[in-house]
Amino acid sequence: MNRQTDRCSIRDEEREIRIKGVIIGMIPVLIMAIVLFGSSGDGDWMIAWIFIGIHTCATIILSFSLDVTLITERSTQGADMKRWDQILVKLLTLSGLLILLVAGLDHRFHITPSIPFTVQTPGIVLFILGYGLLIWAAESNAFFSAVVRIQHDRGHHVISRGPYRFVRHPGYSGLILCMIAEPLMFQSLMAGIPCIMTIGLLVWRTWREDRTLSEELGGYDEYSGVVPFRLVPGVW
Repeated sequence: MNRQTDRCSIRDEEREIRIKGVIIGMIPVLIMAIVLFGSSGDGDWMIAWIFIGIHTCATIILSFSLDVTLITERSTQGADMKRWDQILVKLLTLSGLLILLVAGLDHRFHITPSIPFTVQTPGIVLFILGYGLLIWAAESNAFFSAVVRIQHDRGHHVISRGPYRFVRHPGYSGLILCMIAEPLMFQSLMAGIPCIMTIGLLVWRTWREDRTLSEELGGYDEYSGVVPFRLVPGVW
C-alpha cells in the first residue's frame, strides 16, 4: 500500500510540475498576443491567432513531454548562468517582441508593401517545421536549458542523439527557421529588419555557447569532431 501511495504521490507531483510548466510557458505567449493585437489594432487578424495558437500548442506539448527535472530546471535561472548570456537573453527577448511590434504596426498602417499572400502559407509551414525541430531537440536533450550553463548539479554530459546527430545546436537551427518564417507569415517586409537582427544574435549566442561547451564540458571536443557543424549541415 505504501509503495502504491508513493507512486500516486510522485504522479501527482509530476502532474503539478507539468501544469506549472504550462502556466509559466503561457506567460510569454500572452505577452506576445498583447504586443501583436495591441500594435495591429485588429482583434480579427487571423495569422496572429494562428501564430499564438502554434505557440500555445508547442508550450503544452513541451510541458507534457519533457522530463520533469528539465521543466523544473527551465523554470529557474541557474546561479551559474554566464554573464554574457544574461545580456543576450534580454536582447533576444526584446528583439523577438520587436518583430511582433513592427509586424503589427505594418499591418495596421501599411508602412511597407505587403509580401504576396502566396508566400504566407509556406511561411506558416516553415514556422511549424522550425518549431518542430526545436521541440525534437528539447525532447532529445535532457540538458536543454533556457540559459547557457554547465549543469554540474544534473550530471551534464554530451548529447548526440536525435537532431544532435546532424548539428550541434539544432534548437537554434529551429529558432532561426522560425525567424525566417515570421515576416512571410505576417506579410511584412519591415518585420524582416528585426528578424535579421534576431538571427544575428542567435548566431552569436550559438558561437559563444559552443565555445563554452568546448572549454567546460568533458567530451564535447570529441563530439565536435564527429558532428562538425553548429547550425546548418555542410555550411557552419
